[in-house]
Amino acid sequence: MIRAPFGKADRPTLLATGVQNVPVINDHTILEPPTLTGASTYNLVISPEIVDGAMLELIIKTTATEVATLGTGFFAGTAAITGAAGKTKTQRFIYDASATAFKAVAAVIQLD
Repeated sequence: MIRAPFGKADRPTLLATGVQNVPVINDHTILEPPTLTGASTYNLVISPEIVDGAMLELIIKTTATEVATLGTGFFAGTAAITGAAGKTKTQRFIYDASATAFKAVAAVIQLD
């Protein structure tokens, strides 16, 4: 695999609901599950090869008010993102190797 920034961002396969252990193996990762149909929790399994400053983007679309919980490996001002019917929300994170976590660098933004 050619890692970002020279290769493309990694897009792990996710489910529309449930607890998910998500491997982070690239320096740019995009988490975009199918439209959520129930509560979801994302626990990051961070590779030891991930470098300080790696980027992760979370893009969530919901059918109603489903909740996406930010689990292990996230450090954010809020522990979850609550959806709105038919809306897409996004948030960006940067990896802090000293904290071994992806820290939020922006508030949740509703795109539509």
